[in-house]
Amino acid sequence: MRTPFLTAAALALFACGAADSDTPTEATASNTPTTPTMQKVQFEADGNTLVGNLHLPADFDASQTYPAVVVDGSWTTVKEQMQGLYAKELADEGYVALAFDHRYYGESEGSPREFENHNAKVADIKAAVTYLQSLPFVADDRIGGLGVCASGAYMMQATAEDDRIRAYAGVVPWLMTPETAKGFYGGDEGTQDRIAKANAAEAQRQSGGDIEYVPAYDPNNPEAAMFFPVDYYANASRGKIPSWTNNFAVESWKYWLTYDGVESSKNVDVPAVIVGSDKQFLPDGARAALDNFQGETEMVWLSEYEHDQFYDNPEVIAQAVAGVETFFDAHL
Repeated sequence: MRTPFLTAAALALFACGAADSDTPTEATASNTPTTPTMQKVQFEADGNTLVGNLHLPADFDASQTYPAVVVDGSWTTVKEQMQGLYAKELADEGYVALAFDHRYYGESEGSPREFENHNAKVADIKAAVTYLQSLPFVADDRIGGLGVCASGAYMMQATAEDDRIRAYAGVVPWLMTPETAKGFYGGDEGTQDRIAKANAAEAQRQSGGDIEYVPAYDPNNPEAAMFFPVDYYANASRGKIPSWTNNFAVESWKYWLTYDGVESSKNVDVPAVIVGSDKQFLPDGARAALDNFQGETEMVWLSEYEHDQFYDNPEVIAQAVAGVETFFDAHL
């Protein structure tokens, strides 16, 4: 059976027990669940309908208001991956938590598909905040943002630009700059080659031609977005799930390789916490951001763990969420 999508207005009715008999009612105030509940929702961003999973606390009471968190994941990912796990854990700690598919990904609208564009992703995060503020059970002055891996940078930029986000958390944030990108992608020659291919792919699409794709993950293909071993994306019991498409629009390269993921940290003046590890990708970027933040900061360093263990390892996520939740409790 198809899962119903709930807009803000429909969810408000649903939460207050006024939805019709065809609408699921497991999160109504009169039927308090014993585990966190989740509802599929939709909202708009620049004319695109985005689809998200809204996770509600186990003791949800529609007559109360709750702090809320927008939760985002690594590049190319969808809401059922690491962002969904973190959202569920935060809901278990009493937060309303929204994980969603960005435009171009998953169940959300937008073309080209699997197009990694930081400008669009930051705009989508702001639209997610607008959506949360429309819900009667969300305290609109108690909204935070959590970004895992690449979205640590996107969420940080959104936080710097949107004062409705009152606290920031980055979990193993991938804070790459055009200079540090060269270390991953073959120096000047490798990055410029990818950018040239991106410009050609964009021109081809805009002239009516096909959209060019490479695999998002293939350790045996040097053209892939991730051409190095990362078990998470190779393993069907981890991140290689049916809702994730192993594609990467080639025109994404010019956005990915020219984006400065550290720069916006200089303008973050709200409380900020980074959960990281010496074994994460680009730990120096995380440290630089901590030095740049203008408000209260905290570092939770879990250096015994590898980067992708923060994606789905229950023990690691529990420790990461414990640090974030303590920080958010103090600042939201």
